[in-house]
Amino acid sequence: MQAKGGSVIAVSVDSVEEARALVASEGLRFPVLSDLDRSLIRALGLVHPGGAPDGGDIAVPAMLLLEKGGLVRWRHRAGLIQERPDPTEVLAEIRRL
Repeated sequence: MQAKGGSVIAVSVDSVEEARALVASEGLRFPVLSDLDRSLIRALGLVHPGGAPDGGDIAVPAMLLLEKGGLVRWRHRAGLIQERPDPTEVLAEIRRL
C-alpha cells in the first residue's frame, strides 16, 4: 500500500484519549482518529444504531479504500462484528487503484 502512496488510518467513535491509549497499548503503527460525534460514520453510512452497550450508536466494522480526494473506490461493510475481508481481496483491490 505504501508503494502506491497509501496509508492506513483507523476511525473510532471513542474519545481522542481512548484512541491514543489504544495506539500506545497495542503498538499500532497507524493513527486512530476519533469520530466522537459520529459525523464521519454517518456520512459513510456506517452507523450501527443502538449497537453500543449503553444503547448509543457505534460504527459498523468496515474497510474502505479512498482516493486522495476522498472518493470511495472500494468498501467492505461487515454483516457481523467479527467479519473481515480476506487480505488477498484487499491487496487485489489496492493493486487495482
